Amino acid sequence: MRDWRQVTRDYIDLVFDFEQRGEHLPLVGWLDERRTMVSFPSYVGGPNDPEAVNYLAAVISGSLVGLDMRNHRGQDWVALGMNFFSAEGVYVNRLRGGTGDSFWYDVFPNVLFYQLNALYPENPARDQQALTVARKWHEACVALGGKTG
Repeated sequence: MRDWRQVTRDYIDLVFDFEQRGEHLPLVGWLDERRTMVSFPSYVGGPNDPEAVNYLAAVISGSLVGLDMRNHRGQDWVALGMNFFSAEGVYVNRLRGGTGDSFWYDVFPNVLFYQLNALYPENPARDQQALTVARKWHEACVALGGKTG
């Protein structure tokens, strides 16, 4: 049987390695000189702007196979994932994106964020974001006719 834990570790080692060389490599790179966020294509050869559904899922995957993604290859990938938190008070799929175009891309980044926050608890900034996200989704639920009691 295939060792999926090892497959995941190999994938994480590939996609989070700045030193990879070859066509379309490395897959990760810095978006700015201050190193506040990385480029992370959703598919090989695709645009380098990261998507939360790909980036956060990769960080979660590494975490689920026992890697501490707060310090994998010398980077805090968990903290970088917080860049997907928007001025709207929710997680969005694109760094400077918004909500309202696709229910999938509106919901799933927030689901991934909650999973990541559960894997790395007791971070006051993320806990505050979790509360804000919950409030925003509660507002959306009520606006769509959901009950408040």
